[in-house]
Amino acid sequence: MLLSSIYRHRTLRKVADELCLSQPAITKALREMEEIVGAVLFDRTSRGLTPTAAADVLALRSSNFLADLRNLADELIALQDGLRGVVRIGLIPFVAHSLLTKTMDMLRQQGFSYRFVICDGDTDTLVRMLRNHELDCVIARLTHENSGELEQEILYTQQPVLLSCRTYALPKNRKLTIKDFSNAEWVLPPKGTPTRRAFGEMLVQSKVVIREAHVETSSVSVIKAVLAADPTSVTLLPRDLADEIVQEGTWRVLPVDLDFSLPAVSVITRRDAQGDRTLDMLKRAIRASAV
Repeated sequence: MLLSSIYRHRTLRKVADELCLSQPAITKALREMEEIVGAVLFDRTSRGLTPTAAADVLALRSSNFLADLRNLADELIALQDGLRGVVRIGLIPFVAHSLLTKTMDMLRQQGFSYRFVICDGDTDTLVRMLRNHELDCVIARLTHENSGELEQEILYTQQPVLLSCRTYALPKNRKLTIKDFSNAEWVLPPKGTPTRRAFGEMLVQSKVVIREAHVETSSVSVIKAVLAADPTSVTLLPRDLADEIVQEGTWRVLPVDLDFSLPAVSVITRRDAQGDRTLDMLKRAIRASAV
């Protein structure tokens, strides 16, 4: 905890305030810590404390260790409640919820009762949480970041569609193309996301220019709220997710072919977790549910 606090704040005063200790006590504890590890952890400068390479390594290891301790405490509570443990899954917004519910149902039917902790977010955020031992696995877009530390298995690819509210006014008596929606009020994922990049590449190849998105979000609830409030709005979603949303009766998939695929959806785990039986069962269930 002391190392983590110093690493974050870089000043003894802030560390002392956070831990409710005096600055001399913090200084003494830091000196003792450096003697134990046999290396200088922070360079003392007029601007505060600057972490050394040794501190970088130790901070990461200690952060992961603390996360593992918290996970262990949760596991023990789950065991006391008659469960087999806790499974922590990260999920990007643009994956159909049925993949998750099928996975949980399959494990229950096989007699494996777990407490599921679900965290949603973008791929980069979830992968960072996975590396920090805050998640056991992530269902997200294929990523090349820190690929040496990660095990990735492609589950499937998604086909994109356009979605609007049911009252959206469509041109009549002709086959529609993406160009027919160039002046729509677009609701799109944020720039830089894999889905947005793939859509942008398709537009360039098709030589189509659309209006700048008036809303950028990956939140499905926000997307639905915007479409409901503005009947001229159009969004881009994976077909499997759009099909789930259409069942609510308020939305419809627009009749236009989009000639591209979205980046593959993968199950991502840490290589250092290979051989974990719970994780192996979870991956098998996810794999079977994705078929």
